[in-house]
Amino acid sequence: MLFRSSPYMNLTVAQRVGWLQWVQTLVFVWPLAVLGIPTPVFGVCFGLIHSWQFFTHTELVPRLGVLDALVVTPSNHRVHHGRNPRYLDRNYGFTLTIYDHLLGTFALETEPVRFGTTDALPSFGPVDNNLRPWAQLWRKMQAAPTLSRALQVPFRQDRKSTRLNSIHTVISYAVFCLKKK
Repeated sequence: MLFRSSPYMNLTVAQRVGWLQWVQTLVFVWPLAVLGIPTPVFGVCFGLIHSWQFFTHTELVPRLGVLDALVVTPSNHRVHHGRNPRYLDRNYGFTLTIYDHLLGTFALETEPVRFGTTDALPSFGPVDNNLRPWAQLWRKMQAAPTLSRALQVPFRQDRKSTRLNSIHTVISYAVFCLKKK
């Protein structure tokens, strides 16, 4: 939530990561270490990818033609940050857009993007913005009728949340896309 809470799109947004971002990174990085990817190779790739991601957080770069269909560009990353109804749950790619094309989640920027979250934030405070999604998730789990349903909450699509629940975005994106097919 912290990452998408800014009503602006500028280079500082790329640096707005949640306190538990390292957990998400660990989930994706640890298997690479197990597979034997050398640390220097990983370090160079990680640096290049994050440098590219930093570049994509701007409104100054217009659409880039055919590149918009192949790699994550500032234009299609603006769509990812948009709260316009047509832009919700779109353009999840980190570097390439191929999976968004395959899973039907790719969208071109066709109208001005409104940035920020779909629900009004009570503040821009870092504590609230870091902990609110987890508190929302906990309340949803507590409201579930059974323990089994409560344990399913982090993995289920909740259209009402519209990307406020960052754990949903990370854990169940693939499940959501497969259910659509």
